[in-house]
Amino acid sequence: MSRSSSAARQPCRRRWAMPARRSSRRPRRVDPFLSSRSGAEPMHANDIKRLRSPRRAVLLATVLLALAPAGAGPACAALIGSAATPARTSASTTLRVCADPADLPFSSNQPNRPGIYVALARHLASQLGRPLSIVWAPTDQDEEMLHKTLLAGTCDMFIGVPAAAEFLDGKVILSHPILTAGYALVRPAGSGIDDDAALAHHAVAVQFASPPQDMLSRRQDVDAVTVMSPEEGMADLKGGQVQAALLWGPSAGYLNQAAGSGYSITPLQGRHMQWQVAIAFAPAARTLRARVDRALSDDPGFMQQQARQYGFPGSGSGIQQAAVMNEVQTLKVPAITKDTAPSQDLPKSETAQDQPGPAAAGDKGTREAAFTPAGGDPVAGHSMFNGNCAHCHGPDAVTGDGRVNLRLLQVRYGAGMDQMFYHTVTHGRIDKGMPNWSGVISDQQFKSILAWLHSVQAKA
Repeated sequence: MSRSSSAARQPCRRRWAMPARRSSRRPRRVDPFLSSRSGAEPMHANDIKRLRSPRRAVLLATVLLALAPAGAGPACAALIGSAATPARTSASTTLRVCADPADLPFSSNQPNRPGIYVALARHLASQLGRPLSIVWAPTDQDEEMLHKTLLAGTCDMFIGVPAAAEFLDGKVILSHPILTAGYALVRPAGSGIDDDAALAHHAVAVQFASPPQDMLSRRQDVDAVTVMSPEEGMADLKGGQVQAALLWGPSAGYLNQAAGSGYSITPLQGRHMQWQVAIAFAPAARTLRARVDRALSDDPGFMQQQARQYGFPGSGSGIQQAAVMNEVQTLKVPAITKDTAPSQDLPKSETAQDQPGPAAAGDKGTREAAFTPAGGDPVAGHSMFNGNCAHCHGPDAVTGDGRVNLRLLQVRYGAGMDQMFYHTVTHGRIDKGMPNWSGVISDQQFKSILAWLHSVQAKA
């Protein structure tokens, strides 16, 4: 996908529907999780990665982090052994923990840099008096991995899953929450960009298909630059292309630490921004879970020490176990409503009978009926689309969500495609988070975007 900072603002907002993990890998998504027993927000579907299947239930289901040996990022979930597998609780029995071999800061097969999950696994094995065996399992394909390891009884536990009782439909039991993790604001130390107001009129890198991207898409005063990974966002910060970044916190913190800690990192607060993380066990492993919970409560300082070692956001002042840190700043974004959005018409449904027609009143209606891509520059339109519209419609208009797939406009609306496009971008759809962009993006720019969209339409 070609990246570009939006010259104005993002004319569309990604729909809520899945989560995503933020590490060096490609973004993942996952289904939103129900609220956790501790009251944390459900995960954004792009942050845990299709643990169920809805779209990866997150594209990158973001693997949410938790601490412990197993696991791996935002999208991995865990299930410890299947229900049919008897719990292994003997002190002499090896404690088997699944972990991703290349997912720092969470886990790694590097002896000198094992990651916070593996470090926790070693600590728990020592506390329980059991030898440890790490079962390496790449988490790129989370759902398949879980079936082949945890659900198949290969592991006794998996660290790094959402602390939600409804996780995986209750097929696993969970430890008490062990960590809170999520997205963070990253900026040069001393920059003065310390709250949401300070983001105004700055170029800000934001991860694709993430809750912060949804948040920024509602802002009219921020020059958002879409990035596909924390590494890319940190590189843009270093290169001066952006003045701040909204990234997956654990990865950004780890990268910052490795580069000399030249950036200030503050966890973002708000809906879908932070989650609590737990360890998953098979339903039959209640005794093991109780022992693990006891070991964790007996030594809470271990988690704080590991968080500091791997640069987790907020760990400088101590991470509060099983609780969202209350000292971090909150970035609040005013909600767009019918009363607060400028010149917005109420959205129409996408049904054929509700498509805009020549009945639209006044000069705007005349322009709408006659609007075509004639004279538009598809090359410029392509770049403009990726800079402004990829936030909800996907880079190059490629998305697995058919509801926002603009490559299907011709299939849906036929000869009315141009009119529907123009009506939507100039009227907005408030209920879907998309504002009215007339007066912000010119008709000529709309023509260029539409000209490019015509070049990528799917065949009926």
